[in-house]
Amino acid sequence: HDFRPDYRLLGQRLPLLRPAPVVALTATATPLVQRDIVAQLGLTGSARLFIHGFRRDNLALETLEVAPKERAAHALAWLSGADRLPAIVYAPTRKTAEAAAELLGTEHRAAAYHAGLRPELRERVQSDFLEGRLDVVVATVAFGMGVDKANIRTVLHLALPGSVESYYQEIGRAGRDGKPSRAVLMFHFADRKTHEFFLARDYPDASVLEKLFSALGQRPMNAQTLRKKARTSKAAFEKALEKLWTHGGVSGVSEERLVRGHADWRTPYAAQRALRVEQLALMAQFAEGRGCRMLSLVQHFGDQHDSNSPCGLCDVCAPRASIKAQRPPPQSATLSARLKSDANRPRKPAKRRRSATSRGKSSRRSSSRSPTVALPSTGPSAPLVATLRAWRLQESKKKRVPAFRVLTNRALVAIAEARPSTAASLHAVTGVGPKLLQTYGAQLVALCTQGGARA
Repeated sequence: HDFRPDYRLLGQRLPLLRPAPVVALTATATPLVQRDIVAQLGLTGSARLFIHGFRRDNLALETLEVAPKERAAHALAWLSGADRLPAIVYAPTRKTAEAAAELLGTEHRAAAYHAGLRPELRERVQSDFLEGRLDVVVATVAFGMGVDKANIRTVLHLALPGSVESYYQEIGRAGRDGKPSRAVLMFHFADRKTHEFFLARDYPDASVLEKLFSALGQRPMNAQTLRKKARTSKAAFEKALEKLWTHGGVSGVSEERLVRGHADWRTPYAAQRALRVEQLALMAQFAEGRGCRMLSLVQHFGDQHDSNSPCGLCDVCAPRASIKAQRPPPQSATLSARLKSDANRPRKPAKRRRSATSRGKSSRRSSSRSPTVALPSTGPSAPLVATLRAWRLQESKKKRVPAFRVLTNRALVAIAEARPSTAASLHAVTGVGPKLLQTYGAQLVALCTQGGARA
């Protein structure tokens, strides 16, 4: 696996602590990972394993096959029932999280949470949820690791997670007070396609890594030179270099001095990629399975002390208590129909006969729709706003495009308020996407650090 590779260094340090006893604790390790931990820590021969506690007696699990476009409406309908809040709704993308939060907000106190929000906004959403000012958080997997809210009644997934381990971690946030709670997983075959896309992106074909390995030699070269020699795209190169480095095919103290590593990287990389494929297949198998869902999880993690009896709560053991068997509230059908109607309603065609003047006015109106946020002329961020605005105007003239095509008012104000000092902190600002970061990232960071200091 490639989760926190620094953990692999721990085994080399443990002899320094002897004869102190060593205990290794983890929440969601499969038998394969359990054996790996023992081996990596050098505990073979002396280790005793205690694998138990995976069963949750108060948690009812359910899976539901729902087309992606219908999931938010289903979530709204179901969460409107009694004893179903507070709730965490996990979404596959930031865009889905924002849209679902907006819909759920029509009936509940709901907010989105994802890595694209400003840090202070993420903190506020989390604290509001923990302190009861929000009933629902719609989040990507960026949310939850630090959440300890005992009374969460529902964890609802709007897409198939990437692995059973991730799924178990996320549903584990429900019902920590011991009271009845439910985890609902909505899935569809289309989810597999999404995961396969991310797999191809994050774990490139071995042939891409082979190009990099062949282009390397004993004479150090920087990453840019290596990419040119290997003739790979920037996106593919970054992922391939990361994986090749993890498995020892490239070595060097930094990306400025890369040299060829050992040739044994192929087998472990192939095994790692195959494991990711297997994890997705096992998650799909769980969602489509017809056996007790809790028992399936217990067996997946190799619990040594479980009763191996059906849970009596999941949609397989107690189908009459499942969502499938319950009639949704009347308004949900109306809502779903309205959503579909709005989505499919054709736009009114523009009038054909317009004067040149009216066309000009219309064009100017449409061109000015993007920058709807007013630029502040007073306050702490005003000097930096003025600096960024002048820079934007200069860039727009240089490229002969409207100013908002360079940087929208909303993004400009957000950058001025955040004052990012690195590319990473700039990327975290709302409205700053990969393209803007790649094109203007260095200039914007320089303006914020220099302009911010002058301000």
